[in-house]
Amino acid sequence: MHKVRKQSTSPPEHISPVVRHRTQQRSQDDDLTSTPFWQDLRMVLRQLRLTSEHGDFARGAFLAAYVDITAQSTGLFEACLTLFPYDQRWSTVRGVALTLVGQDTDHNLIPGRMLRTGWDGGLNFPDLPAGEYQVLLAEESHATEWEILAETAQVLRQMPLQAERTASAEGTFVRVGIDSHWNADHHTLCVRISCYAFAHRQVNWRKLAVAVAGTDPRATVRHIARFDATGLALFPTLPPAEYTLSVYERTETFVQAPRLPGRASAPRGRGRSARQGEVLAAHPQVPGPQEGVPDLVLREPRTTTSADGKIAATLIPSAEGIIVAFQTQAPELAEQTVVFTFVTEAGEPVVAPGEVVLHSQEPGTALWEGEWPHAVPLDQPCELLFQVRPPA
Repeated sequence: MHKVRKQSTSPPEHISPVVRHRTQQRSQDDDLTSTPFWQDLRMVLRQLRLTSEHGDFARGAFLAAYVDITAQSTGLFEACLTLFPYDQRWSTVRGVALTLVGQDTDHNLIPGRMLRTGWDGGLNFPDLPAGEYQVLLAEESHATEWEILAETAQVLRQMPLQAERTASAEGTFVRVGIDSHWNADHHTLCVRISCYAFAHRQVNWRKLAVAVAGTDPRATVRHIARFDATGLALFPTLPPAEYTLSVYERTETFVQAPRLPGRASAPRGRGRSARQGEVLAAHPQVPGPQEGVPDLVLREPRTTTSADGKIAATLIPSAEGIIVAFQTQAPELAEQTVVFTFVTEAGEPVVAPGEVVLHSQEPGTALWEGEWPHAVPLDQPCELLFQVRPPA
């Protein structure tokens, strides 16, 4: 193992104050994250795995990274890291903000530590308890859960899904893998989609569902799978074809429409308050909840907020079924299209995806709403899934 000496994070005294200041102020704000060197640095760091027993070494196209482990008398250990650019342009690895994240031997998360590399591209992480660790660019360790989920959706939309093909792709915060292989019947495919958040981040993957549809616009085959707590979505018996992937946000609530004998059409008022005012008021014959039986019948308006808090999805019971409406106060979502569908507990869509455009209801107000023009008659428990249509 390459022996790494103690690193200094302070510039030499003979360096001019101007250069000293500029170097100390270096950060990821320098617009370097999209350069090939920076992408290579990100890749090299993700290859490093270190424990209290051994360090690690990784090479990329532009630089290498060394990590050496030193035991301390306290029972803890110190990790010393050095970034070595092949062209020896040390300015490229000075002042880089890195975060060490990991988990102890009992798999408890250890709070991340952020430090900057010194003038020689090195830094030390002292007083580490036994466990497994990973080094990341600091920007990767401070992502919110919504940023991770949103990037997961973006990565999946760009990935192919074909018979007997495996694929993997990475973003800044997440890695996604697709494994597709034939079942024993040799007529259907088993497809596993797995998501992993870097830095051992805990993510509620249950907030997402992935949909597959044929690449032919005329194709009607569509399947949806929900992610479990580990980030795994499974399509156990998928007909062989080329598919496109899309990701929906889950409401995680199952509802069904009131079963009204001889439903009669009721006049539709304008605006949400008018719609809510007519909620089953003229239909006292709606069956009430039965003791010991979960009541999934939607009897009053129910609103669910998206994971980023920007979209409110409201389900409103009516004589014809369930009315679906969306609302936002985020200007960046004005005139955007929300795509939605209803899915059974088994993951089968019961209606074709609908689309709602978020329009301004009152000029001069920061409020945009949209409503599906048809009530959805759900005669079995279903979950609402929705997504903002991504840019073409």
